[in-house]
Amino acid sequence: MARPQDSSVPRLAAGCRWAPLENPEAEFDPTVEATVLFPEGAVRVQGTGRSILELCDGQRNLLQVVEELQKQYILVSPTRIRDEAEQFLEKLQEKRIVDY
Repeated sequence: MARPQDSSVPRLAAGCRWAPLENPEAEFDPTVEATVLFPEGAVRVQGTGRSILELCDGQRNLLQVVEELQKQYILVSPTRIRDEAEQFLEKLQEKRIVDY
């Protein structure tokens, strides 16, 4: 599978959804694990992975996702943010958790 392009619009794949958080107050705390349910199982995400996936709402393209991440992680180089976001999304697409 190919990495997403600037114009790619990542979103959770059909049949995938966020599991409800045990503590709703943790909704905006990226250090708290969140779970994505998909037909073959579930995957837990936290930290940067959670931040990336939460931005994949089917409205933003990859370039916009990266721009938002740059605002959150100002001490990290833009190139690194982009590379890691692309790699993460590519892996999730291979598992059929993300479409773009």
